[in-house]
Amino acid sequence: MREFQAVDSYEYVRTDNSGDAEDLLVKMHWQLVVKELYPERWSVLICYVLTNLRAALDHAFWDAAVTH
Repeated sequence: MREFQAVDSYEYVRTDNSGDAEDLLVKMHWQLVVKELYPERWSVLICYVLTNLRAALDHAFWDAAVTH
């Protein structure tokens, strides 16, 4: 992950209407531009992490319900 973050793999592009003094409504638009895609194996690792977090939360709520 550190190697991937070391490379400039994305950037944010911001557009707004700050130059238009007559427009009373401030308009901003942020856009994420991805230059390099994330490695495909990260989706599997994130899935495992989220599944384990959900299971831990489920066990914590079950114990809380039983003791209450």
